[in-house]
Amino acid sequence: MIAVDASGIKMDNYSDWMRHKWLDKAKKRRGWIKMHIVIDTATHTVIDVKITKENVGDQEDFIPLVQSAINQELTIKRALGDGIFDTREIHNYLSQKKIAPGIPPRKNATQNARGSISRATEVKFYQDYGEKVWKLFHEYNKRPAVERTFSAFKQIFGEKLMSRTWENIQHKLTNKFWLLNWNFN
Repeated sequence: MIAVDASGIKMDNYSDWMRHKWLDKAKKRRGWIKMHIVIDTATHTVIDVKITKENVGDQEDFIPLVQSAINQELTIKRALGDGIFDTREIHNYLSQKKIAPGIPPRKNATQNARGSISRATEVKFYQDYGEKVWKLFHEYNKRPAVERTFSAFKQIFGEKLMSRTWENIQHKLTNKFWLLNWNFN
């Protein structure tokens, strides 16, 4: 079983405070860097990492991360994610790969298929049996492993990034996740 999630890490913003205090407040700020990861929930190891800028949606990297786990020849029975991944495209992809989804439907989700029978089935199950039974059946209690990975990452390496070039940012963050794997084992 795998779990996918994303989190942000802040660029060092000391210069933002200086700009805010003394210069034009409308100048461009340094933003966030998003880290998208897929982990094995049994071993808590990071399988793959994608580093993106803050304007990239979480859903965009779900399929490439799952595909990366498939390419590493892992046996994947279920892919867990939070509600942001509740899209027809993701459900269809998982169905095509014969991977059971563990993605809670949105509150306003309907049982109409609209191009995804897999998603409609999940919504029906969720609405018929309720959230507690759905979570138990889908082993959703294993999804927080990905949150713990982010928490461990930020405790060990901090919540700010000092690198300035995009190449260095990607390189340093990716290597830190591999070091985190080494630290867990």
